[in-house]
Amino acid sequence: MLIFMVLSVTALLWSCSTTRHVPDGSMLLDDVRIVVDDTTDVESADLTNYLRQTPNHKVLGFAKLQLATYNLSGRDSSKWYNRWLRRLGQAPVIYDADLTDASRRQLRQALVNMGYMGADVEVDTIARPDKKKISVNYRVHPGQAHRITSIAYDIPDTTVARLVLRDSVMFTLSPGDHLDRNALEEERTLITARLRNAGVLRIFKRIHQLHSRYRRKLSRRRAHHGDTPTQASFRHPNRHRHRHHALPL
Repeated sequence: MLIFMVLSVTALLWSCSTTRHVPDGSMLLDDVRIVVDDTTDVESADLTNYLRQTPNHKVLGFAKLQLATYNLSGRDSSKWYNRWLRRLGQAPVIYDADLTDASRRQLRQALVNMGYMGADVEVDTIARPDKKKISVNYRVHPGQAHRITSIAYDIPDTTVARLVLRDSVMFTLSPGDHLDRNALEEERTLITARLRNAGVLRIFKRIHQLHSRYRRKLSRRRAHHGDTPTQASFRHPNRHRHRHHALPL
């Protein structure tokens, strides 16, 4: 009995058109694929998060059950069961050319961040207006990856330099690695954490706060006396503090 009910519900879901709630003149984004043409370390799965528009969610990789549930609802949104079905389901994803172009730009920028400076991304669309459906293919050409040839740390303060370079074996970057901006950011975060743990950042922050406080006081003093910076630097600090009054005889 339970199997019969499951089969009945499944048949009912599949019997509804996937484009039932797609407006005329629009198309359902039916499928999106990322194809990496060149032989590189780039995997299409690593690029999916950069897409600005993706199709309706699939269960088990093929069944759009949430969309099918949404399509069971009627057009009259004043009826409670229609609203209930729409809350349970997922509205059809309507193809947007602007979002497709944004996805193309995002994919290319992601590749550049990975070190593929000459990357190119092409978009192929397969439209079926009679069925109100469209598929989008992103063809990714990463090209040759740029690699790190050498690494140098420019640290004027010798004390800070010793702290940073003391455990250089812990660094994550090395010559020959891809010029990956995400990896560069991880290295920066690692160095920042090392300085914070050593208390250096706290000292620098305190110095910056004191310097900013001094500059604010100096600016208020200049504004009060109408001094220019040159005049203020030569004015005696007690000039306006003491006033002499003549005593009446």
